Amino acid sequence: NVFGAPGSFVGILSVNSTRLNFVAQSRRTVYAVAGYGSTATFTPLASQDGSGGGASFTVAMNGNGVIRFTDTSGNDVRVSMAFFGARGFA
Repeated sequence: NVFGAPGSFVGILSVNSTRLNFVAQSRRTVYAVAGYGSTATFTPLASQDGSGGGASFTVAMNGNGVIRFTDTSGNDVRVSMAFFGARGFA
């Protein structure tokens, strides 16, 4: 989703990353997100790893206002993300 300028937003972002060839390796992280225009702060609130460990990742906002997931585990992963929040117009 594009949240970019103008405006601001706050909410909760839930991210799940599961390794394709080893389903037991997964990571679920919930973030508090606050942003304005094309910048945002992601604060992890809770994280849970699967029984095989976590498939590590990062989330950030690009300058164009798009939230980007980056896999840092080096594996092929399936990703799901959901944002729940509110958007302002100022």
